[in-house]
Amino acid sequence: MTLSLLAGIDLLTGKVHALVKDRHRSREFIEFLKLLDAAYPARTAIKLILDNHSAHISRETRAWLDTRPAGRFQFTFTPKHGSWLNLIEGFFSKFARSVLRHIRVTSKHELKERVMAGIDDVNRHPVVHTWSYKLAEATWYDSNQGNADLVSMATCWVTRNANLLDGCGGASNCGPSTAPPGKTSAHH
Repeated sequence: MTLSLLAGIDLLTGKVHALVKDRHRSREFIEFLKLLDAAYPARTAIKLILDNHSAHISRETRAWLDTRPAGRFQFTFTPKHGSWLNLIEGFFSKFARSVLRHIRVTSKHELKERVMAGIDDVNRHPVVHTWSYKLAEATWYDSNQGNADLVSMATCWVTRNANLLDGCGGASNCGPSTAPPGKTSAHH
């Protein structure tokens, strides 16, 4: 059984905002954006770091964003092969290893309940993550790799989807870090 976890970490409080759905299409992504929209005061800019999933850039998503006040949502997309820049990736990996590994469930509903219970547990004692990459190193990486917006991403919201299969994160969530050798994207 497979579910999609759409989640983001508030970098100021450590709170994880999460939505578990059967799929990750534009309508589910918009539902996640609505969850974020309701969680913050109307004049707050919500900055997100995203991969280039089609739901994040679809016509349906853009149409919904056009109904929101200008500047309410600001998207920054990670460069290709730059998922290590997105703090939520490390969260998904840790969550899959500590909460979901080796669990047995009998239904999607039960899996969703276990995921959300794990998120609730994380939110009882949120951890404010600290970006450990040095500005000069990020700038070096940016100039040598041709990646745009790398530095500004360190201070933004993060969000992405992870497919949960049989209680363990997908391949991208269980593998080794994609950060350059000796580098980590966050510590706590």
